[in-house]
Amino acid sequence: MDSRLDVNQTLVIHHNHIRRMEVPPGFVVLRPPQIVPSDMVFTKINKLEPFMKGINVTCMVIEKVDVTWTKDNHAVHVLRVADETGSILFALYDQPGSDAKPGDILRITSGFVILFKKHMRLACRNGSVVRTGRVCMSFKKEPDMSAGVFDD
Repeated sequence: MDSRLDVNQTLVIHHNHIRRMEVPPGFVVLRPPQIVPSDMVFTKINKLEPFMKGINVTCMVIEKVDVTWTKDNHAVHVLRVADETGSILFALYDQPGSDAKPGDILRITSGFVILFKKHMRLACRNGSVVRTGRVCMSFKKEPDMSAGVFDD
C-alpha cells in the first residue's frame, strides 16, 4: 500500500466474523469488495417498530449500558445508539461489542428489532455492523424507543 495514502482502520463485522481492514477515508466496506449502494434505504430510529426486519440504520454509540452473558458463554454488550430522531438500545455480541466505544458512528445493515423484557432493542446477526467514523453526527437521546413497554 502506498505510504502516502491516508488510511483509517475500520472494524468490519459480517456474519459474526471480525476483520480489521485499512480503508481509504470516505470508503465504507460492508462485504469486501462491496460498497454501500447509493439507493440503500436507511430507517430513522424513531420509525422503528417491534419485529421489523431487514432494516438499515446509521447511528452513533452514546454509551455502553451493560454486559451480560448467554448460556453459551457469549458476551452481549448493550449499547445506547442514537441518530437525529431518537435513541434505542442495541445488542452487539462478543468482541465487536467490546470494541465499540461511545462516539463511534455505526452503519447497521440487515438489522432487526426484538422485544427483550417487553422493551424494543435493535440487533444484527446476519447483517453487517461497520464503524464509519467518530463523533461527527448530531443526535437526540429522546424519544427513547427502548423505554416503551410492548406485549410480546
